[in-house]
Amino acid sequence: MKNVLPYLFLFVCTPAYSQVIFQDNFNSSADWTVAQGATSTCCRSCTSDGTCASYPPNWDGYYNGGSYCSDPGHNNFYISSTNPRGSGKSLTFWDESCTQDFGNSDAQVGKSLGAVYSEVWIQYYIKFQYPFHWEVMANGDGGGHKWFHLQYHEGTSTPWNYFGNPANMPIGVPGIHTYYDHVYYYSAYRCEINYYCQGTPSYQFDVGTDMDHVDLGTWSSVFGDNNWHKVEFYYKMNTNAGATFHADGIHRFWLDGVLKYESSNIPFSDNGSQQSPRRGFNFFAIGGNNSNYWNQSCNGTACEQWYAIDDLVLSQTRYTGGGTAPANPTNLRINH
Repeated sequence: MKNVLPYLFLFVCTPAYSQVIFQDNFNSSADWTVAQGATSTCCRSCTSDGTCASYPPNWDGYYNGGSYCSDPGHNNFYISSTNPRGSGKSLTFWDESCTQDFGNSDAQVGKSLGAVYSEVWIQYYIKFQYPFHWEVMANGDGGGHKWFHLQYHEGTSTPWNYFGNPANMPIGVPGIHTYYDHVYYYSAYRCEINYYCQGTPSYQFDVGTDMDHVDLGTWSSVFGDNNWHKVEFYYKMNTNAGATFHADGIHRFWLDGVLKYESSNIPFSDNGSQQSPRRGFNFFAIGGNNSNYWNQSCNGTACEQWYAIDDLVLSQTRYTGGGTAPANPTNLRINH
């Protein structure tokens, strides 16, 4: 099998642009989409590192979840000028409401970061369709949505195989869920196949008990206002001294420049890690599962809602520029 990370990209960055690792504002990309079928498909390393008829410009592949609706309506994702931030283009995802399965409308576009980083800053803008509807169950619980996966990919098997290969487990999986009319940010850490981040103390996350939740406010006052919102994330791997691994991994989340969540005691990896041990972050996939059964008797476009992202920047230090950074050179690469 070919190595799924075939190139080391060299980026020429300056401190003014916060040592940018990868950025995309989608404006220079040709319009792009892939038909959504009844079963899931992948481009580049779904079951092997094959070639693709089409994958997103500037990216390295995608995961395209199958539809639970008999008539899918829209595809899972589009690069187009339909929902830009200002002018230009954006990446739009369409969510379905045809099942309570959390794999509903799962769609991601992935990028190899070209190197392994011990810390990564992520910034982008997000906008939800107006109005955007959420499921509300009798106990007040509602829908949920993952936003991205940040992981270490070991480089030989599919990066999308999160459950079958512990070496590919996403390290950071943030998202939102609703409870009555409030929206909560959650920070999940998928460190090993058994849901534990190894270390002292061990750090388990579970939706019902241990996962950290932060009340961001009412949906209408946070994301349900028909505006773009800037979201920022910071991840830093825990440190070690030889075989001693410390519970000092860090995750932070900002909404529109305001710090909303911080944890600085996460043992992402230890000497017993199935990755032996984890070595940092080298793969990023935006998009993810949604579980939002807001309309239980619908089909096609009547079952769908969209959200869009734009001006994405991944960097080694906090990005301080406006919008997105200048494009990195694209003609510098080394085969290995």
